[in-house]
Amino acid sequence: MSRETDGRLIPAAAFLMIALTVLTACTPRGTTVSTSPQETTITGRLGGATRGDAGCAWLETSSGERIAVVYPNGWHIEFTRVALFDETGRQVAEDGETLVLDGYFNQVGASVCNPERSFVATRVTVGH
Repeated sequence: MSRETDGRLIPAAAFLMIALTVLTACTPRGTTVSTSPQETTITGRLGGATRGDAGCAWLETSSGERIAVVYPNGWHIEFTRVALFDETGRQVAEDGETLVLDGYFNQVGASVCNPERSFVATRVTVGH
């Protein structure tokens, strides 16, 4: 399907091409733009509850916010009594213990326990 124009479309396209060329040329050589998540540290108490056949675990901060956590590969939560286990199967924390987590917030793909966001832990420290 063709559409007639009054001649303004070509100058607008030319302007856009010039603007993109200038913007690209103005970016300093060697500049890297990163879209990787910002690393941070959060502290809170381990908590959780069963929901149907599964369960939800969280880190409760001092402000009362409950944050769903994705633990490092091999780590898992058991809900018979809320407890955190490392990749060797050793229990490292139980309900109410303080954890210090290094990692980043993940806005996409949050858990069903916390649909807004989750925290992806890259390092776990018990206590403090």
